[in-house]
Amino acid sequence: MIVCVRDHVLASVLRGEHQNRYRSEPHIATLGWEYSSAEFFLRKKIARLGDGLLLRRPEQGRADVEHWLGHSLIENRGRQMREPVLQYLLRHTRLLPRDIVILGNRLAELVAAARLNDQSEVPQEAIRQCVREVSRSFGNEQLAICANHIASSGMPADAARKGYAEVYTGDTEFSRGLVDDLRALIRAIGKDRFGLEDLETARLLRASGSGKAATRSRCSGRIACSVVWSTLRTVPVKSSSRSSTPITSTFRWTRPSTSSIPA
Repeated sequence: MIVCVRDHVLASVLRGEHQNRYRSEPHIATLGWEYSSAEFFLRKKIARLGDGLLLRRPEQGRADVEHWLGHSLIENRGRQMREPVLQYLLRHTRLLPRDIVILGNRLAELVAAARLNDQSEVPQEAIRQCVREVSRSFGNEQLAICANHIASSGMPADAARKGYAEVYTGDTEFSRGLVDDLRALIRAIGKDRFGLEDLETARLLRASGSGKAATRSRCSGRIACSVVWSTLRTVPVKSSSRSSTPITSTFRWTRPSTSSIPA
């Protein structure tokens, strides 16, 4: 029998009174999904596409992103550089298989339209627009997940017994307000690469204001920082320009809806 649980559920158990029962338990396996795994998954998906789903037929070997979309590089206007298409696509996901499949299906529609119009490549602006729309939905979903985590972490122990757990676990004004607070917190940071100190500074700035947002920030600010920080993943992005300095995207999930740097 195999039972799957989310990482924050296991983290909650490891903070509880029975934590030592599960630490170093050999029957518990953590399934990691890193950049290399996501890249492998996307490459395999593209390689299995038939000729009718490609814009260019590979001369030898299996299909790559260049045969699928017609580009190997894409113009990154925000950073004034050309970036590998595969890297561009992956850094706008949370590196989850579901995200890659959703983005791939949307791009496949653009490929079908390009084939219908006898085009040898998908226009780069169309690719950027597609990626913007899809990644915005990923960001909004991740913010909702973080907000639910924050709300449930602040739920009193007897909330379910007394019948008001729905306030913390349901789609209420309280949870929607947390989403807005998280979005504002990320925007207050003002950059897409930051450390824990920057996150804490932004939280203090939010908490120093007035009104409902500031009250929520003061009540759940530290939990919010903890949740946001735990969901971040550093993804190295190498520049294809002359500079050898790698560009690192600290956010896995905020571009383009909350990032200050254009895509």
